[in-house]
Amino acid sequence: MIELYIPKFLDILYEDSIRDNLTFNEVRDSFHSNQIISKNDAALGFSKLPILTGDKVLYIGSWFGVFTRYLCEYYPNYTVDQIDMDHRLEKINKRFCLGLPNYGEYFNMPVDLFENLEQYSTVINLSTEHMSDDWYQRLLPGTRLLMQCNNFAMPDHINTCKTMDEMKLRYPLTNINYENTIELNVYNRFTIAGIK
Repeated sequence: MIELYIPKFLDILYEDSIRDNLTFNEVRDSFHSNQIISKNDAALGFSKLPILTGDKVLYIGSWFGVFTRYLCEYYPNYTVDQIDMDHRLEKINKRFCLGLPNYGEYFNMPVDLFENLEQYSTVINLSTEHMSDDWYQRLLPGTRLLMQCNNFAMPDHINTCKTMDEMKLRYPLTNINYENTIELNVYNRFTIAGIK
C-alpha cells in the first residue's frame, strides 16, 4: 500500500528546491523495505482505531510526508497536522501533500516544545525511539494513539524498546486495538494502536 507512494514521491525530486534538500541516503532509507513494511503495519494499526468523524490528527515526526499523504487520501474526513524538528522537511512535506484539502498545519519544532497536544483526539508517533516520553505524558486520557518503536540501538535512539512488553509498559493504554511485532532484517518494529 505505502509502496504506491514511492513513484509519486520521486516525481517531486525533479524540482531543484526539493532535491537539493535531500541526500541520497535519506531517500534510500525512507523507501527501504524495512520502512515500507513498517508503514504498512502502521496503516493497518490505524485502521483498527475507532472511527471519529471530523477527527483532528497530529503526526509527530512525519519525515517526508509519505504516511501523511496516505492518511489524507484514505481518511478524507480527518485533518492531519504534523510536527517535525528538521526544518528541511517542511518544504518537502508540503510539496508532496500539495492540494490535499485535509492536509492541516505543519509545525517545525521538537514535540517537547509543542504546547497544544491536548487539542488532538488522535496522535501518531512512528519514531518513539527518537524522543523522550514527555509528549506521551502530556496527552489527555482518551486520546487515540498509533505508535511504533524498534529495538535498533543507535546514538540518536534515546528511547529504544527491546520488546513489545517494554513498549506497552512505557506507553500504557486503557484499550489496545492492535499490536504487532515485525521481525525485519535489521531490527524488530513494534506497533501499537489504542486508547490512552
